[in-house]
Formats: sequence, C-alpha cells, structure tokens
Amino acid sequence: MKNESRNKESNVKEKGINRLFDANFSITRKSIAKFLPFLLFVAFLLTLYIANKYYAERSYLEETKLKQEIIDLRAESLTTKAQLINNTKQSDVEAKAKEIGLEQLKTPPKRISSEK
Repeated sequence: MKNESRNKESNVKEKGINRLFDANFSITRKSIAKFLPFLLFVAFLLTLYIANKYYAERSYLEETKLKQEIIDLRAESLTTKAQLINNTKQSDVEAKAKEIGLEQLKTPPKRISSEK
C-alpha cells in the first residue's frame, strides 16, 4: 500500500516535471488566457523600470546642473566681495570724493555740546 502511494506520488511529480520541461509551445486560447495576467504584470513592471530609469537620469542631470550653478554663484560672490573690499579702501574713497569736489578735513571735527 505504501509502495503504491509512493509510486503514484512519484508519477505525479514526474508528470509535473515533464510538463514543466515539455517543449510543446503550442499557443491556444486557453494558454493565452492563462498567461495573460502574468504577461500584463511583467509589462507593468517593465514600464515602471523604464520610468524609474528616466526619473533617475533626469534627477542626476538636474543635480549636476545645480552643482555647477552653485560653483558659478560662489565664484561671483567672491568676486563681488573682493570688489567691495577694494572700493571701500580709504584711498579709493578719497579719490572718489575728490572727483565730486569733497576734501578730507585737515582739522578734526569739533564737538558741539548743549546744556539743557
């Protein structure tokens, strides 16, 4: 009895394995209906994969563009800061003041105080 049930189980397993590796690829209405949900699922996953690739590529390009913009803005900031430091030197301020007719005081300013 046990041998018969074992033989039946092994026959069922062999049939399943044989059916799995069967080279019969005939396409019928039943086989299409059977695998259609799986094929749609695989197509959906492929679509998600492609969309993810494009999103990652777009994000990388935007990140690269923003990094370059940061570098450019940092250089512009340093240039502006250097120009400001040069323009606020006392000698440059004196030269610009002379151009518009102002002169530096020879005597220090006097303090005016009022008593209430």
